[in-house]
This record gives sequence, C-alpha cells and structure tokens, in this order.
Amino acid sequence: MIPLRIVAENLDCDVLFDKGVIALTTKKAEPQDEPKEEPKEEPKEPIKEESKTEIISIKGPAIATSEQLKRLVKREEDRMKVKMESQGRPFEPFPDVVDLYLEIGKEYGIRGDLAYCQALKETGYFQFTGQVQPFQNNYCGLWATGSPLTGEETLKGKDTMDINKVQFLKGYHGLTFKKPEYGVEAHIQHLYAYVTKDDLPKGKELLDPRFSYVNRGVATNWNDLNGRWAVPGVGYGESIIDDYWKKAFK
Repeated sequence: MIPLRIVAENLDCDVLFDKGVIALTTKKAEPQDEPKEEPKEEPKEPIKEESKTEIISIKGPAIATSEQLKRLVKREEDRMKVKMESQGRPFEPFPDVVDLYLEIGKEYGIRGDLAYCQALKETGYFQFTGQVQPFQNNYCGLWATGSPLTGEETLKGKDTMDINKVQFLKGYHGLTFKKPEYGVEAHIQHLYAYVTKDDLPKGKELLDPRFSYVNRGVATNWNDLNGRWAVPGVGYGESIIDDYWKKAFK
C-alpha cells in the first residue's frame, strides 16, 4: 500500500478513486524559489466506500488492556519468525512499546490500543520490511515519502524540532526518533492532528513534523483515515480494527 503522502508531496496532483480506478490529475505547476518541493498538505476528502466494520472513534479511552495487546503480539511471534526466515530476513524482536502507547494515548485523549494496532499494521508487526529501519523508532512511517531524505528537509511555518529527539538522517527513509517514546508520541500527535483543531495539550512538545501538514480535525473515526493515511486506502481503518485490534480479545 502506497502512502498517500508519496502522491501528495512528490507528484503534486489530485488523486481520484472511483470503481477500482485510480486517476491522477496533475495541477498546474507554480514557480518555485528552489527546485526541491516542500511537502504539501494532506487531502481534505477521504475515499468513500461501504464498510461493515463498526465505527470506532479515534479519540477516547483504550479498550484493549496492556496484557491483551502483549498476548496478541506474543501469539504472532512464531508466525513472524517463520515468515522472516522464509524471506531471508532476521526476526526483529518486538519493541516494548505497548504501555507507552496506552499511557501517551491517554494523555492526548487518543485510543492508544488502536494506535498500537495501527503501528502493527504499518510496520508488519515491527519487522519493518519496507523502507523505514527498526532503529528509527518510527512506528507509523512519518515522512517516509518513497525517496531518501537529503538531511536538509525544512519544517512548515514556525514549527521547530529538538534535533536531540527527532532527526532527518540523510539517505534514510522517514524520520528518526532517538528514543521509542518519542516515536510513539509523534504517532499519537499525528492522530491528534487528524481528530481535532485544538493545540497540543498543555506542556506537550511538538515531535511530529507532519503535524502542520494535516487538514486538522477531518478524521473522527478510524475509517475516516481511508484515503488519507494511505492511497487508495480502501479498508485501511477497518483493517486496523478487524485484522489487528479484534485479535487482542481472542
């Protein structure tokens, strides 16, 4: 599944999805001061499709417990080891981030259990078989656009980042967070940007450089991320619920 930001940022086009057909409509280019394109804002309108999955809000208290989520990944461990061996890849031990997702999610009013399940989906149970590397502590593909970073990326507007916590490492894909808790909080902040136009909770430091690129407050429920977090994105939010989260209750 191709991240929506690849299309939105690198091709500068509108994405239309209708009856299984993806159409790219190129916008008229405007003069730029520099040849390097800056990331564009993420689209306001999601892709519409029918769904039988129950609607669950992104905001709210966690429902799955720490123990349930830990049992979920433990049950998948042998399967993932076999899968990685079949691909000639080493198995990456699961990072101990369940409680971080639950605790940080609670601080932002975001369902940390479902955010953790989104991380499972984005990283392939933390095996990172895509472009982002395990050491980057980037659990949701933030700033992974399909092209390696130059190390000279700029932030939007007045946004600032602590380079001791968040880095644009030249030659790597996506942001690198110095500690797992920074990567988790950046993920939670990105979801927070989607569900509300409010400022960050008092005392919180911005760790998500993509925060200001989101059309704020446009995604109330997990299925609202369809066509926004990924393109075409059909069933993206439903998959987080059905293929990951629900397994925690079995």
